Amino acid sequence: KINPNSPDFRHKQAGKPCWVHVGPNPPFASNESKELSLRHSTGKLVFDNGLPKKLRFHDHVRILNLIKSCQKEKNIWKTRRIHADVLERNLIAKDVFVATALITTYAKCGAMKMAQQVFNKISFHDAVTWTALIGGYVENGSNEEALTCFEKMMIEGIFPNVITYGCTLKACANIGL
Repeated sequence: KINPNSPDFRHKQAGKPCWVHVGPNPPFASNESKELSLRHSTGKLVFDNGLPKKLRFHDHVRILNLIKSCQKEKNIWKTRRIHADVLERNLIAKDVFVATALITTYAKCGAMKMAQQVFNKISFHDAVTWTALIGGYVENGSNEEALTCFEKMMIEGIFPNVITYGCTLKACANIGL
């Protein structure tokens, strides 16, 4: 910050100044900060009675942080709740980053069926989305499925990247090809 007395940001809807770490904020900001998706001190998700609070805005970073936190915890239940909110907002078709994060998180949780469903809802497949799916199959021991996905990727004309090749080679090594 250039001026320590200037606010850290302006509230999106009210347009009033807010400070992150200094002094009291106006009531509208304080109430909303209680509903933030992440706790600053622990980095863990904030939940009411075990359920994640409903996201109010399409805040790209907040949603990605929520998904990443679920990935670290390998918590399929919380991931599904966030996924439901993302579906309600139709973000999977619109936001490839959110969709790819969901694919990776479901893969880390061992729910490849759900990862495949998210992948199928993406309107535009690229090397990153394919790699997330292929890597998930390899991580969960479905090496043949990973190679099938790699073949489909090539048929669609998507050029693999270095990570895609690494996942595919690992699948080949796992099954002795």
